[in-house]
Amino acid sequence: MDWAEQEYGGSFKVVKVNHTPNPNIIAKYKVYGLPTLMVFKDGELVEDSHREGAFTKAILKKYIEDHILATVNA
Repeated sequence: MDWAEQEYGGSFKVVKVNHTPNPNIIAKYKVYGLPTLMVFKDGELVEDSHREGAFTKAILKKYIEDHILATVNA
């Protein structure tokens, strides 16, 4: 995921949360599968940005364009 920040010119920040020591975060955001991607803007979860499960780089790029870049530019 670190490549994504660099490839998109620092338009967003990637934050990784380890699920084991953070059960309250996992419960709050209803994380049922790993990995899970979520987009936050101004500290709030962006609607319809929650995605769980494995993905390819191509799928991740599409997710970034649809959810992250659209949100950052909104």
